[in-house]
Amino acid sequence: MSAAYRALIFFFTSLKSGWRMAFGALLAETAFRAFTSGFWGAFTQAVRLMEPAWLGVLLVVFVAPVVVQTLNLLVHLASGTPNLKQGFLVSCAVTGLASLFNWYAMRQGTFVTGREGGSLWQDVKRLPVVILGFVSAGPVALWRWRIGGRTAQKEAAHQFPDQANHDDGNDQGQSHADQNGDRVTDHERGSAQSDGVAG
Repeated sequence: MSAAYRALIFFFTSLKSGWRMAFGALLAETAFRAFTSGFWGAFTQAVRLMEPAWLGVLLVVFVAPVVVQTLNLLVHLASGTPNLKQGFLVSCAVTGLASLFNWYAMRQGTFVTGREGGSLWQDVKRLPVVILGFVSAGPVALWRWRIGGRTAQKEAAHQFPDQANHDDGNDQGQSHADQNGDRVTDHERGSAQSDGVAG
C-alpha cells in the first residue's frame, strides 16, 4: 500500500510530460519502495518502544527518512523522472506523516510482525481506533501540558503557603513604610515653608 500511493504521487506530478514518462516514474517509485519497505517497517518496529518517545519520533520522522529520501532522489534522477522537484517534495511530506503514523500504530501494537503481532484482520479492525488516537494525540498532549502546569502551580501554593503569606506581609509592610515616608516628607516640607515665612 505504501508503494502504491507513493508511486501515484510521482505518476501524477510527471503526467504533464506524457503518459510514458509518468508511467516510467511510477515504475521507478514502485520498484524502490518494494525494495525498501521491508527494511523501513523493521526499523520502525525496532524503535517503536524506545524511550524517551521523542527520540524514537526523531529517528523515524527525520533521521531515517533523510537517508531513504536521498536514495529515492538518486533513483529518480537516474530514471529521468520529469517535474522531479514537485514530486519529491510531496513525497517527503507524505513520508514524514506516514512514518509518524506507522510509529504510533506500532507503538499501540498494530501492524507489528512476528510473535508480538496479531493477525492482519485484527489490525484492520483496530485501525479506526488507532487513527482516532493518532489524530487526537496532539490536542490531548497539549491539554495535559496545560493542566499539568496549573496543577504544579496549585501544588506549589499548597506546599509553601507560609512563604506566600510572608511575601504578602513584606509587600504590605513596604506599602505602609512608603506611606509613612510620604507623610514625614510632607511634614518636613511644611516645616521648611513655615521657617521661611518666619525668617
